[in-house]
Amino acid sequence: MPDRRSTYIPLPTSTADLRKQAYCEAISEDHPCLPRLRCLAFEGVPDCCRAVYWMLLLDFLPPDISQWDEVFKSYNEMYNSFLSEFCGDLEQPTPSTPPERKKLRRRINIDLPRTQPELHFFHSSDGEPPSHEETPDEPNLGPREKAMRRILYIYAILNPGIGYVQGMNEILAPLYYVVAKHMDDANEDPHQAEVGTFFLFCNVLGFLNCNFCREVDSSNLGIAGSMKNFNAILKICDRELWEDLEKKQLAPELYSFRWLTLLLSQEFTLPDTLRLWDCLFGDEHKFSFIFFLCVAVLEVQRHLIFKQPMHIVLANLQDLGCVIDVQKLISTARDLYRIHGHSIVHTMKT
Repeated sequence: MPDRRSTYIPLPTSTADLRKQAYCEAISEDHPCLPRLRCLAFEGVPDCCRAVYWMLLLDFLPPDISQWDEVFKSYNEMYNSFLSEFCGDLEQPTPSTPPERKKLRRRINIDLPRTQPELHFFHSSDGEPPSHEETPDEPNLGPREKAMRRILYIYAILNPGIGYVQGMNEILAPLYYVVAKHMDDANEDPHQAEVGTFFLFCNVLGFLNCNFCREVDSSNLGIAGSMKNFNAILKICDRELWEDLEKKQLAPELYSFRWLTLLLSQEFTLPDTLRLWDCLFGDEHKFSFIFFLCVAVLEVQRHLIFKQPMHIVLANLQDLGCVIDVQKLISTARDLYRIHGHSIVHTMKT
């Protein structure tokens, strides 16, 4: 259960402490005000209370704090029932394990060691000895990787129309990191982090699932539609830049697919990704801000795009290399959103 007390800053002695206290006080009210939380989220949520903000903004927790214990209890019961029903043979498949489940397990196993590979947090064994000789299909996973495997495995079984798609692991990782850090700081059972992350992940995928659904990939509902929306927004925000990219034959399909499906998580470090996601989750239109962030990626490199030939521009857009200052990116995106956002979002919905 998220512990709002663990986020309290007792004696603020600096501007940073005062800021943390203001953010913590906003979620300590009996009925936190969601519009206020959204505004605060756009300014960047302190690490100490980010998990609770995300849980509220993503509709995991109700805005009535008196209901939190009961809600989290019901989530626990539901998730534990999924574990019992689906994960009995996940650690060690048996001859009776359905072939499609074995295939699902193998695909997730292959992707997990590639998830945030530079971060010890995800891949630490926590002293557990290797359980078997490692192969690409059967890596020796640490406790947190196993928790992430269970989350992805259960999600895929519960959503057969979508299943598991490569990249879902990259959406899951920042969510799990934030929730697990919060639970660790509150001295909660690590299992609670797994429970909370599963339902947060389901809620995020609920908004994004069309980007992962193969059946609608090429339609306006799928990722093709998302790239079409992005291109239309770029044209409105900066027609001159749009025309230059068109002249260079740099269609959005060549560079924006990963930006949109993975919410820029592969383009920035984890701390910067968390800061960007504060804005995405604080967006009252639920993820429409991602289009403006992607346009802002182009805007902050505008002078280079005009100067450089097509192949260099494409290489840079396909590998941003974390050269973009995230605060400048957010500021640029917010300016675009402030000028064009209302009319564009209204058009996208109609």
